[in-house]
Amino acid sequence: MKIYFCEDCVDIQKAKEGILKRHFPCDDISIEYLPSGQPLLTKDGEQSGYVSISHTENTLVMAFADNPVGIDIERKSRKVSSKVCESIEEWTRREAYGKYLGVGINKEVLSAQLPDKKINTFYQGEYVVSVCGEEYNEGIETLIDNASFE
Repeated sequence: MKIYFCEDCVDIQKAKEGILKRHFPCDDISIEYLPSGQPLLTKDGEQSGYVSISHTENTLVMAFADNPVGIDIERKSRKVSSKVCESIEEWTRREAYGKYLGVGINKEVLSAQLPDKKINTFYQGEYVVSVCGEEYNEGIETLIDNASFE
């Protein structure tokens, strides 16, 4: 799994395209979206891996993996209703899990027992990031690349 972190993005779409080209410099890989909004990596119309995308304001994270993956980013200072989650960290964990499942955030995901062995939460500056996937790695934060695409 590889995670890209891009802070102060002027154009989120341009940053997504730049990260895609950086990760797949020689391949004709694109991101297509299912009707549910879930992104997929495709090459010549066929699925060619997994990607998860999250952004908050002008900060973007993308995770690429060989298996299903989900990622979420939020500012540490963002408030979340205690009726929904106990903390912003829990919110990002649930959001990442919902993306990993391909269903997004819903009542089932909000009440589910989370598979802790598949979810990693870490901090990058003023942000909290959670990633869920088969390729769980306790050192995943070392894979962050503060990419710049202007």
